[in-house]
Amino acid sequence: MVPLALLDRYIVRRLVMYTIALLVLIVTVLQMLDLLSLADDIMAAPGANGFSLLRYAILRAPEFVVRFTPFALLIAVLLNLSQLAGTSEIIAMRAAGMSPSLILRPLLIGAAIIALTHFAFQEWVAANTSSRLQVWQELDYSNLDTVADQENRDIWISSDGLIVGAKTAYRFGQNTKISDLDIYQIGKDGLLLGVILSKNAISGEPSWILKETLRCTSDENSWVKSDQIGWTTPLTTQDFFPNAQPQSVHQLRKEAKKRRLRNEPSAKLNTSLLSHFSRPLSDMVMPLIGLFVGFSLPRNGTFAWPLLIGLGAGFLFFTLDSLFIAIGNSGALPAYAAAFGAPLLFTLSGTYALIGLER
Repeated sequence: MVPLALLDRYIVRRLVMYTIALLVLIVTVLQMLDLLSLADDIMAAPGANGFSLLRYAILRAPEFVVRFTPFALLIAVLLNLSQLAGTSEIIAMRAAGMSPSLILRPLLIGAAIIALTHFAFQEWVAANTSSRLQVWQELDYSNLDTVADQENRDIWISSDGLIVGAKTAYRFGQNTKISDLDIYQIGKDGLLLGVILSKNAISGEPSWILKETLRCTSDENSWVKSDQIGWTTPLTTQDFFPNAQPQSVHQLRKEAKKRRLRNEPSAKLNTSLLSHFSRPLSDMVMPLIGLFVGFSLPRNGTFAWPLLIGLGAGFLFFTLDSLFIAIGNSGALPAYAAAFGAPLLFTLSGTYALIGLER
């Protein structure tokens, strides 16, 4: 068992290193092409400078990482298997009594490590940066000279007898700061009940903190000035960033629940929510797609055709996955089938091929 454990670590380490190197290469190339196509728009925005391009690259890169991790892993699997076949290591392992499933095991272990890392990175890093990038793009890449995680301006919200306007909104982690907040309280009969004007508002629990306020109600018919008051409202900080689409699993579940309660279509949200799980799960399918390479590559170094077939199978997987998700977004296909259709189909095909090799 000791040599087997050492072999597992050898293959897993090489698979992870290849995947990281390929992912860095892919993201770098795509990032450069993306910057070249958008550099003029970014630099044309008010207040733009050289750091605006750097900011865009930082916010955009995690999205590329999440999207192309399975593809980088597939190439890493094909390279690993081709090297093992080219040096006759697979033949040596088979001669030592190792079955195809044992040869595949370290690749699956490495893919599982990458899949868990992929999911964590997607939820903790990419979800935040993608949301911030969307808001920034809605602002036409204008620089508000802040270090906020998210920025928005010229906001109007209508909800539960309230009409709320704000000049700017900034999000710093879990805290949100609003400037020039105008609150209009509307009665059930549609008449104005009161107005609150605040220079600055800070999110809090359970109430917001409004600073430098002027208040006027229909009963008093006079303005009252206060340095600071509390404001209890059903509005959440996310309501002040309507341009930021939900990106994390938690945000998607929350938004999907709201839409179900309002009887609004939620097919796209449900599909996107489940794809957050199916996308990392796709990493586990890549070793199965590249499985045949290790048992079909010749020892004379002619690797082109088997490798091209392996890449072709991978492209077919990504094409079907994108097609299923697109159909699921339209509501024509159930969310579970749209998100997990391609991984399940290729898992069954790879398992069938593995069973055939075991015989």
